[in-house]
Amino acid sequence: MPLATYVLYHSDYSDGEKAFDMIYQLLCRDIDRPLTDGIDIPVYLRTGKDGDNILSINYDESEKVAIIMLIDEQMFCSNEWRKYIDDLVAHTSDNVKIYGIGLYQYAFEINTKTEKIQAIKLENYCFEDNWKLIQTRLLESLYRLLTNPEQKIQLFISHAKKDCLSGAKELRDYLNSSTKLSTFFDENDILDGNDFAKQIEKSVASSLLVVLNSDVYTDREWCRNEVLTAKRNDIPTVIVNCVKKRVKRTFPYIGNCPMIQYNTDWSEMIIVLLKTALNQVYQSHLLQAIKAANTSIDNFIPHNPELFSFITLPKDGKKILYPEPPLGKEEQSVLTDFNNAISFVTPTEAMANSIEHLKNKRIAFSVSESDDMQECGCAKSMLKDVVLELSRYIVKAGGYLVYGGDLRKDGFTESFENFSYQYGEKEKADRQEKYFTNYFAWPIHLNITKSNEAEFIHRRVEPKFVGAPDGVNASEFISPVGNENLNIWTLSLTKMRNEMEDNVDARIILGGRLTGFKGKYAGIIEEFLIASEKKHPIYLIGGFGGAAKAIVDIREDNDVDLMKLAAETPSYTDFVSYYNTNNSDKIDYPSIKEHIKNYTFDNGLTDKDNETLFHTTNILEIVSLILKGLNNVFKP
Repeated sequence: MPLATYVLYHSDYSDGEKAFDMIYQLLCRDIDRPLTDGIDIPVYLRTGKDGDNILSINYDESEKVAIIMLIDEQMFCSNEWRKYIDDLVAHTSDNVKIYGIGLYQYAFEINTKTEKIQAIKLENYCFEDNWKLIQTRLLESLYRLLTNPEQKIQLFISHAKKDCLSGAKELRDYLNSSTKLSTFFDENDILDGNDFAKQIEKSVASSLLVVLNSDVYTDREWCRNEVLTAKRNDIPTVIVNCVKKRVKRTFPYIGNCPMIQYNTDWSEMIIVLLKTALNQVYQSHLLQAIKAANTSIDNFIPHNPELFSFITLPKDGKKILYPEPPLGKEEQSVLTDFNNAISFVTPTEAMANSIEHLKNKRIAFSVSESDDMQECGCAKSMLKDVVLELSRYIVKAGGYLVYGGDLRKDGFTESFENFSYQYGEKEKADRQEKYFTNYFAWPIHLNITKSNEAEFIHRRVEPKFVGAPDGVNASEFISPVGNENLNIWTLSLTKMRNEMEDNVDARIILGGRLTGFKGKYAGIIEEFLIASEKKHPIYLIGGFGGAAKAIVDIREDNDVDLMKLAAETPSYTDFVSYYNTNNSDKIDYPSIKEHIKNYTFDNGLTDKDNETLFHTTNILEIVSLILKGLNNVFKP
């Protein structure tokens, strides 16, 4: 990986999870909009307090490492964190940088060396209130880390003096007074004795470009040349809409760039430009690595393709890689009409084309949050992200998603629903096409209303309502209270899981709670057992903790007592005795532990691949391994 980022905070910092999610959305992806563009930089969590074992930083996974420390009073006073930060400082280098964010008056006194490192100082010590400043400084710092850490970023302000000189001066003054960015503004920035035209072109080619698109901008030859120079050199560009009345003709080459409306607050524009620049330089590194590993890729571009791309690309290129998300079909058809010898693909499309055997396969997910996620360096946003990234590739390759869950707010049923809807809308697919099937156990589905059912139809979801166990009044809802009712719920959940497994082709397992469940075993443990008994390919991701990690630990002879953990659930021990007295299929922890230890993974992956999958939290690595395994398994 070109870059990995780590967000550090004391586990008692009240806004820590919210701050992590904001940084995750900024640098990686917005998990609520999985089909939109993201920078895709891996973001990991490191948290804890005195007495905790704070997970170490992995310096070997990526070429560069950025460590973002949220230093509040709790961290400042923690001996555990002071020792941890001492170790971080010892690892700093040109490739490993620490970026402190001061959430307390004396924050940077936490280490003698961090006092000397330039950091992000906040006035009122509230993360959310200072989010614009934090975004600007992080984006700028990470861009320099991937380019030249010692050099200021220069912005070239392209403008027409006739009607936008005042706006350009306003932006220049803002950059000089409120940011760490430098500017190239006009002829005053050209050194005496230099060729005017060459100096302009050289400055554009070594800057980020801000186009102040005014009424007469397109009429100016120098403005047009500045844009074309940026295009030829793949310079990150943002358009500021400064039009007051009308434009005779829009210059076509200022398209395919982010645009923002002019206002007196320049901070939003700076954030958009820096995010565009970081995205472009990161994608250049990432796509280069993907190209090197894929012989079918001839070249890459770090931005969405357009007709101008044909000018800069080698004439002998056949398949060109570009960043997510894919262009719409209407744009792709224009490129094909212009030159059908060259095809443009995203990593998703390139991977989907290579996993040709996944079409019409139904891939089930066993996933829920785990209590030890943070100890494993993960957060809820990361867990949802890996599930949605896998979903994107599976559906793009022609597969379908299956899950057994309920309608809890912010649960995985809701996440799959949102994905199914967004994907269907983006692909303009027939509304009868369902990408996601959700199994509901009895009596949970008795509470599903017509409004819920209508929402399923709208969101392209296929609900499957599994009937009650034999001999139970299926029309009457019962609460899971008391051993008799819990026994019925347990039989019902097992019946749902068996019926679901009869209708899927493979299962992906990650996360999962080991306490507080209803059923024979923790849900993910039982789904693993059923899938293994039916000899379906299983992909076990243990890095996010919980039940999946417990399965890995058992296989690796680590000390895990599933019964002891389950016994933390109120009345569970009494229920086990009741269940075993009244059912022939006993709850038997020693036997399932033995089954887990002796299970052989037959999932299209090597032992080494599975070992990696057991422990990694790198989303790109997880997706690549699982798609590789699925394709191998379903190969005729």
